[in-house]
Amino acid sequence: MDIGNIVLIVIFMGLSDVILSLLWKKSPDLFDSIRNKTVKWHGNFIVQIIVFLLLSTPFISLGFYFNIGKVWLAAISGLIYAITSIVFRKERN
Repeated sequence: MDIGNIVLIVIFMGLSDVILSLLWKKSPDLFDSIRNKTVKWHGNFIVQIIVFLLLSTPFISLGFYFNIGKVWLAAISGLIYAITSIVFRKERN
């Protein structure tokens, strides 16, 4: 994985996080119910990173196996990161 892939993944992580944060402000009850049903360790950054790595690694591996473009891999990683950050966030911004 070269620097370009890492930069793309970080860009898509930020974009996905912003988009899901805006959606969270529109319908907070949906995200709160998902968060309350799935995770008890709200705000634990280490657990968030572990969950992100566990969720994103299979998708990235399959992406490399099937030769999916790096933009799609970055988008998938960004979306997974944003979902885990929403789930683990302690309170709405």
